[in-house]
Amino acid sequence: KRFGLILDISDFTQPLEKLTKKNEELEQLNLSKDDFISILSHDLRAPFTSILGFAEILLNETSLSEKDKMEYLKYIYDSSNNQLQLINYMLDWSRLQTGRLKIEPRKIHAQSLVYNCISYLTGLTVRKNITISVNIPEAFYVEADERLANQTIISLLSNAVKFSNEDESVEVSANVYNN
Repeated sequence: KRFGLILDISDFTQPLEKLTKKNEELEQLNLSKDDFISILSHDLRAPFTSILGFAEILLNETSLSEKDKMEYLKYIYDSSNNQLQLINYMLDWSRLQTGRLKIEPRKIHAQSLVYNCISYLTGLTVRKNITISVNIPEAFYVEADERLANQTIISLLSNAVKFSNEDESVEVSANVYNN
């Protein structure tokens, strides 16, 4: 006598295939995270070399003029401030990813939002003699989380000023887009 048994194992292989695919996705995410951390580590570490260098000069060079000392101190202060801002942005991003940061959108006066961000960058704009003009209608409002909008605009304006030449200008404009 012979017996035969036929089994449909597709119910068993489909979950395995899903797990295999999910594992590959997670491995790819992990690689992306590692790349991100590598880039971030470089971006966080690089300015500290200059900060420490200027601090060392200030500590060891007794013959520096008051003007040079102030210039070095301003550089140390600005670089430290930028690094702290970057770290805060990263912490917020991390909280956003894990659901620990709640986005609270509300109606914000766009002109006031931009002017507040510009005032935050006054020291940087004065040193490079850069003017920032604002072309936003008075009655223009946006729906956004104010803290995140501030961070975004300050970051964009800071980069615009940083990558502009002395005595240039930066323009911020916004308006309603209609299809």
